Amino acid sequence: MTTTITGATGIDNIQAATGAVLQVVEGATTTQTAHNSTSFAATAITASITPSSTSSKILVSVTSNIESNGAGEKAIYSIYRSTTPIAFGHTLQPTGASGSIIFPIALQKLDSPSTASAVTYTLYIKRTDATIVGNLNSTGDGRTQTGTITLMEIAG
Repeated sequence: MTTTITGATGIDNIQAATGAVLQVVEGATTTQTAHNSTSFAATAITASITPSSTSSKILVSVTSNIESNGAGEKAIYSIYRSTTPIAFGHTLQPTGASGSIIFPIALQKLDSPSTASAVTYTLYIKRTDATIVGNLNSTGDGRTQTGTITLMEIAG
């Protein structure tokens, strides 16, 4: 099966096999951000992509880390397409743990936005305890990690 791509790429009538990678977009930030909201809040890990076809799928991959310093504390994170959450994950600091612990964030979702218009994907984070701050993109020793979001358009 093939997909015909017209106009959006500047080249008309290209035949791409279903499952072919049509484009890749990456967003990255080294911004270290403190999060203590118990409601989902957008992070600086974001990127936009304009699919070539309404049948395209977008593989969204997010990597970063979050520093947690409260026993039993949970950070919940989500990939949002515009204002719609499409994937969730969480970290949990063990009860009785003390000090700072760095948790990796790795989340993927194969999304079907059903549009040929620009789509924005963003990592959102919330905490279960507003008194405890989680630092996104922190290594815990004063250095900063790069948080990334990679968007791959897959021919549908």
